[in-house]
Order: sequence, then C-alpha cells, then structure tokens
Amino acid sequence: MKLSNEEQKITKHYLEMVQKQAEKLSVSILFGRLLLKLGKYNNSLRYFEQLLKESQDEDRAWLEFYIGRAYQGKGESDKARKYYELACNPMKKSDPPRILDCSDPLSKIGDILHERKYLDEALKYYQWALEIRRDTFYFLQEIKANRRVRWQQTEIEI
Repeated sequence: MKLSNEEQKITKHYLEMVQKQAEKLSVSILFGRLLLKLGKYNNSLRYFEQLLKESQDEDRAWLEFYIGRAYQGKGESDKARKYYELACNPMKKSDPPRILDCSDPLSKIGDILHERKYLDEALKYYQWALEIRRDTFYFLQEIKANRRVRWQQTEIEI
C-alpha cells in the first residue's frame, strides 16, 4: 500500500502517540491490556477490577477505561459505556486536564452507539474524539515549530 506524504505524516504521528501512551501506562496496565488483546475478557476484567480495588499507585481513569474495554469485549455494552464515562470524567477534571486521553473513551462510546445503530449520536462522539486528536496534533506541531525557531535564533558562544 502506498501512502501520500500527508498520510505518512499522520501515520507517523499516530504511531508516536500510541508509543507515548504506552510509555505512560504501568506494566500492570500493559499486562491487562495484553489480556484484552488476546481475547481473555473475563481474565482481564477480574484483573483490572482487582487493581482498581487494591492499587493506590495505578491511574484509576485508565483502569476504568480498560474495565470498559473488557465489558465491551464480552458484549456487555451498557456496563462498558458506564466505565468509559467514569474514565473520562477524572481525565477532564485532572490538573492539567488530560484531554487527549479522554478521546479514547469517547471513541469507544461512539463504537457502542454505532453498534446499536444510533448513528447520529455515534457520529457526535466520533467527531468529538477526532476534534480532540486533531487539535492536539496541530498544537504539538505548533510547539515543535516554535522550538525550532527558538533553537535557530539561539547563538552559541564558543
């Protein structure tokens, strides 16, 4: 498959975002995520629920998000949506707000609504998630450009 320059940039940015997200997650969460990817939804659900009960160090919002993923994998979309909403709230209210992180649960809520044929509502959630990701992408591009300009303007004394 051939990608245009713009598609290559978007793909590269996406892969960088996924890598950065994985770097932010603990080994415990990554292990539970692996269970999900292997289709072990019941095991993953028990694992994340146990972490949620016992752990003081884990990111509660991500635990709730992955509990939602486990429920969605099991076909229990009402429970999944509840946990996606629970995950998004602390992300929005944290200081600083974790707006980009919140795009994941929003997108998953869109998936649930799409499966149920609530297409207009699903579209709203998808657009919300996309808008967050797009705005973050352009914001990061602007920061990189500003850094480059400052670096070019800096004189090095020898």
